[in-house]
Amino acid sequence: MAVIEEIIEEEPVIQTTPNKSTSSQDSSTEKINDLDITTPLEKLELSEDEELFEEASRYKATGNQAFGKGDYTEALKYYQLALTTCPSLPSTASVPDDPQDEDDKEEESPREASLTHNINKISIEQGSKYRTERAVYHANMAACHIKLKEYQLAIEGCSAALELDPSYTRALQRKAQAEELLGTFASMTQAKEDHLKVVETLKIELGLIAPRCAITDIRITHTRTVFTTGFQKPAYKPKKLDLDEVGKKKHRMLLQSSEQALKRMEPILKEMLEKEKAEMMAKLKSMGNTLLGKFGLSTNNFQMKQDPSTGGYSFNFVNNP
Repeated sequence: MAVIEEIIEEEPVIQTTPNKSTSSQDSSTEKINDLDITTPLEKLELSEDEELFEEASRYKATGNQAFGKGDYTEALKYYQLALTTCPSLPSTASVPDDPQDEDDKEEESPREASLTHNINKISIEQGSKYRTERAVYHANMAACHIKLKEYQLAIEGCSAALELDPSYTRALQRKAQAEELLGTFASMTQAKEDHLKVVETLKIELGLIAPRCAITDIRITHTRTVFTTGFQKPAYKPKKLDLDEVGKKKHRMLLQSSEQALKRMEPILKEMLEKEKAEMMAKLKSMGNTLLGKFGLSTNNFQMKQDPSTGGYSFNFVNNP
C-alpha cells in the first residue's frame, strides 16, 4: 500500500520533464510557449492519472467479485487499494494565484491563455470524475463494514462518500442503514432524518413532488460559491431527472426501501423515546431529592401532571404526600 501512495505523490510530469525546445529552465512562460498545442491535451500530464484511475477500477472489480462471494474482508482490502490508488485531483490542477502577485505577473498571450484554459477545463472534468469514483469506493467499503457489523466505520465511510458527491443518494441510504443497525437513540434519530431526506430526494428526481425552492438554498449556494474551489461540489439540490425505465426502477426500489425503514423504525423510536424520558426523570428526581432533602422536602411533595393536549407538564405542591 505504501508503494501505491508513493505513485500518487509522484504526479508533476510537466514541471519536471525537460523541454527539448527550451533553453531556459527558469521561465514557466517559455515552457508553455514550447508546448505543441496540436498534441491531445489529455496526453500531456493526465496520462499518469488515467493509468492510476484504470488500476483503481481493476481493484474495484476484484473487490466486487469478493463481495459477491461473501468474502467481505477481502473485498474491503481491494476497495481500500482502489481508494488509495485513484487520484484525488488531476496532476494539472491549478492553484489560484495570489492577488498580491498580479502586478508582478506578465500578461499571457492568447495562445498561452487558450492552452491554460483548455488544461484547466480538462482538470475540472477529470477532478469531478475522480471525486465521483472515490465516493463509490468509500460507499463500497461502508457496505463491507455493515456486513462485518462495523457500523460506526460504515457511517464514517458513507459520510466521506457524501462529502465527495452530495448527490449520492445510495450512500445516504446506506448511512441511514448503518445508523439504524447501530441501535442507539441518537443514531436511530439520525437514521430517520436521513431516510426522510432520501425519500424526498428520490420523489423529486422521479417527478412525484416539486423541489423546494427555499431562501436557505440560495444562501447556502452563495456561501459555498465564495469558499469552494472548482473541484468541490455545492450542496445538492435535487431536481427532476430524465430517467430511463431502468433508472426509474432503481429509484423506486430505493424509495420503497427507505419508506419501509421509516415504518419499521417508528414504533422502535417511540419506545426508545419513552425510555429516554423515564431515565431522564429518574435522574432529575434523584438530583431533586438531594437538594430538597436539605429543607426537609422531597420530590414527592411535587406532583407532575402532563397536559394531553400540549404534551407539557405542570407541577403542584403537596404539603403531606
